[in-house]
Amino acid sequence: MDIFIEQIGIEQTSERKEEIFFPVWEENKRAVFEDLSTNFLHASEKGRAALAVANTLSDEWWQKRESEEPYRLVQELYRYADERAAREARQQLERQAGVPDAAPVPAHERAVTAIPPGMGPHRPSRFSCAPRRERTASAPKPMQEQSTPTLQKPLPPISVSVPVDEATMKVLERTRENFFHPEKRAISPFPAPVVKDEKKLSPRSQEDYHRLEKQVLRELRKKRLSTGWDLVLYLIQSAREFSLSTYKRRRAVVLRLLEKKAPGAGALIQALPQYGELCRLLDKTPSRRSTAVTEARRAKQSERVFSRLLLHLPPQHQDAILALRHTGARSSEAASLRLERTPEGIRVSITSAKTGARRKKTGQTVRSWVVPECSADGAVLAGILHRRGAHPAPFSAHALRSAWHRARVKEGLNRDSGWDLHSLRHQFAGELKKNRVAELRAKYGPDWRRHLYGRDWRNSQKYIEGFYRPVADRLGHSCAAMAKIYG
Repeated sequence: MDIFIEQIGIEQTSERKEEIFFPVWEENKRAVFEDLSTNFLHASEKGRAALAVANTLSDEWWQKRESEEPYRLVQELYRYADERAAREARQQLERQAGVPDAAPVPAHERAVTAIPPGMGPHRPSRFSCAPRRERTASAPKPMQEQSTPTLQKPLPPISVSVPVDEATMKVLERTRENFFHPEKRAISPFPAPVVKDEKKLSPRSQEDYHRLEKQVLRELRKKRLSTGWDLVLYLIQSAREFSLSTYKRRRAVVLRLLEKKAPGAGALIQALPQYGELCRLLDKTPSRRSTAVTEARRAKQSERVFSRLLLHLPPQHQDAILALRHTGARSSEAASLRLERTPEGIRVSITSAKTGARRKKTGQTVRSWVVPECSADGAVLAGILHRRGAHPAPFSAHALRSAWHRARVKEGLNRDSGWDLHSLRHQFAGELKKNRVAELRAKYGPDWRRHLYGRDWRNSQKYIEGFYRPVADRLGHSCAAMAKIYG
């Protein structure tokens, strides 16, 4: 199935042939039925349900949608099939829950029939006058038909536009098996990727998707890939060459493209093996949760080098960078950073730049905490408050990054990821974790993890919420697990 088909010009000739032109709605109907019946991408249970729905529709339904493209009609049939399946499941649950028990029949309404001797509930005694029941020859049992094993239909061939190696062909064959026999596939603990409605996306997300769609289409044309199996091959190549995040991003873009062009092909993309299995088949080491850049940022910094970098900055930028280092604020949050002296210590207030999804905000807008002045961070923040006032970093993120970059250039650290501006946030998080571990160890002993969260504390959600949640709240993360990769 060609998904990205270019229009081919038709040569005009002077010969005139008599042709029978059918109405547009009949052409659309014929195209939809042909696609649902012959295209292997619709061989799934949902595709068969969509074809069954199409067989029940009247001509008026097709006439009302004469201006629609055939793929739009296929999308609508898939929605009808989902609605029908949900309605039937709901009705079945209602029948199971709402069927009343049979009411007992009153005694005076019961039909009284004469029971012949020997046919009652009790077998007559041999000493009674009733005749004994004669034994009748039992009817011969019907011979059970021997079940003949049904031959499994051969799977359709995999057609790709370019030659592939043996490992890639193994992944394609596994994808084909998952697509045609989903019951054999292992149950995934992760939810299947769902394509969100474009109208529900924020303007920024829509802009990102449009940009990525152009990039993916450009790469597909460059590699001469156009069919459904070619798209699977493109994602396999992406998983082999790039990181997990890039693979997931491209898979989301391909699913969104197929939702527009060929909705049945989305099931083929979702039939791809899970990322771990995909890497095993490709003989690739799965990408780490943290990259080399993140590892460099997490490494402990030298206080002597940090002091030398500060000397290359003007005084106002020195205090701004120090404020970011000892509060963990993002460079985009510097202008909102506020310091205030209280009886308990220095109160830090930061307006979070990231509070969850762009459309649905899940985190707090302002995070605030008090730092005792007797601590190392409290002494530094008290000095900044005395010199710069309540707003010590009234600069944009670009201004702070540029000033810090100039200082790194002078020290020859401009290419070292361990000294970029975001690395100061990792240093702050590392100290938070270190202090929290010392606090819990002093209170519950050296084996505090097992004492609080059991032997399987590594896989415990309570451990993530109990240990990482305070760190995530201080860093402005709505997800507690994000604090794992910091510090």
